[in-house]
Amino acid sequence: MEAIQTTFMQQVDKRFGQTAALELVFFFLLFYFFVEITVFMVKDARMENGNRLKHHSQSKADHAPTQSAEQKLAKERFLKRTKSVAKTNMVLQTIIDCTSDWVWEVDAEGRYTYCCPKVEKHLGYRPDEMIGKNFYDLVNDEEAQHTRITFRELAKQKLNIVNLENGCIAKDGRKVLFSITGVPILNEAGDLIGYHGVGNDLTEHKQMEEKLRISEERYRLIADNAGDIIWTMDIDGGFTYMSPSVTKMGGYTPEEAMQLSWEEILSPDSFSQALETMVKNIDDIQAGLPVPPYHIELEQRCKDGSMIWTDVNITFVYGSNGDFQEIIAVTHDISEQKQREAEIKRQSGLINALLDSAPYIIFFKDINGIYLGCNPLFAEFVGKSKDEIVGCTD
Repeated sequence: MEAIQTTFMQQVDKRFGQTAALELVFFFLLFYFFVEITVFMVKDARMENGNRLKHHSQSKADHAPTQSAEQKLAKERFLKRTKSVAKTNMVLQTIIDCTSDWVWEVDAEGRYTYCCPKVEKHLGYRPDEMIGKNFYDLVNDEEAQHTRITFRELAKQKLNIVNLENGCIAKDGRKVLFSITGVPILNEAGDLIGYHGVGNDLTEHKQMEEKLRISEERYRLIADNAGDIIWTMDIDGGFTYMSPSVTKMGGYTPEEAMQLSWEEILSPDSFSQALETMVKNIDDIQAGLPVPPYHIELEQRCKDGSMIWTDVNITFVYGSNGDFQEIIAVTHDISEQKQREAEIKRQSGLINALLDSAPYIIFFKDINGIYLGCNPLFAEFVGKSKDEIVGCTD
């Protein structure tokens, strides 16, 4: 390096003079110093890398037990989660086995991918027979289009299926009505991949509703066309139904009659009698005592102000749990009967007056010789009272 420097300096002195030579020397020294520094830094870097590699190897060896402990802890957590999932699955399977509902799962196209064993009870198909079938395969042609449109709309918006009534055709051909409820299944990207849910068999419930509807229609038909007034009442004494025959009997429309109070309907004496009876009935109901059917004669006021006599047959209706539900009653017009009874009573009084004032002995017997009546002279003649004679023979 020194020989090169000497030769270089000689050439510089010849060509550029002393000043330029000094500048070039300074530059050469600076360049030399830069090269030395670079070499030193490279060596230092190599040494540092060697130390780091050695330190990393040592650190890896030092931390090997810690990583092993972490792996052990992770394994324990995994086993714990596995047991928890297994327990959850067992509870879920128990619920599925115990429920009477049909648990199902379908893909995005509505094809069944799972059905619980209860499906055989409801539809007659084994679970394996259901796999691959579509929603639409189980409904008749009339309902298939509606079912298809409804499912596609819900699936398009990823909405829950809530109490969707759907009629399915069982394996034996009978129709089974279900209330379908389900929730969408989404993948990690949020795309719909299917639904899972339950089907509640409504067939028996709907049949009972239909029978009840027919029964109510028959009842209403009878009530609307009966000559007697049929009415219902709650425990507070408010009318809940009044048949149209109230117009013919009392002159009120059903709506008008239902707005009247008992005090407005009945005469004062009948109101007191009815109030006393109803108070006792309510006390028995609140005490949990059954109230048997009974009838009561009441004098009622018509819309035109006239009064009529009625015979009211009252029945207390109770639910399956024994709780009081309502009163059902039938009101029959007995005004003509009351008039006949009053006329008979009047005539009987007249006859008795004539018998009592007659100057000769009078008595009555039936074909069996039993005394039916007599006047005071006959009683005096036989030496017995009238009550002792009636009903006896000679």
